[in-house]
Amino acid sequence: MNLRVLKIDVFTMQASEALPFQDIGVACHLENGQTFVMTSIPSDIALEILKMTQRSKGADPRKSISEVLASIPEVETVLQRTVKDIIIDSCDHKKGYYSATITLGNDEKQRQVKVIPSHAILVSLLSGVDIYVNDKLINHRNYKPPYVA
Repeated sequence: MNLRVLKIDVFTMQASEALPFQDIGVACHLENGQTFVMTSIPSDIALEILKMTQRSKGADPRKSISEVLASIPEVETVLQRTVKDIIIDSCDHKKGYYSATITLGNDEKQRQVKVIPSHAILVSLLSGVDIYVNDKLINHRNYKPPYVA
């Protein structure tokens, strides 16, 4: 079963003895009240997600790529028409990362593309298409891959 993401938060984790560097994570708050957490999010993607979710009111007047794309009505229209489904749906335990599947196309022809989940979140925010997390990943959350985004 796939659970819809209702809210997305970006956070940082401070360096510690167990993790000798600062890390960036994303918390996906799900419709069933649970939270799905991914870490090792690329900093540029985390910043884009943060800007899209919080509409950052920072002092920097420059636009990020997601803000530029979001301000072009045709881009939003094409994404809404083309992106059918976005699901964070698998974990490769050997390689240590999660994957998402984006279904693209129309009613007649569709194709699925595997993507990095944090990038899938950004596509969701740009397109307005809901993003989902497969509940089997929630059940495996005790497993902590070294790189999960």
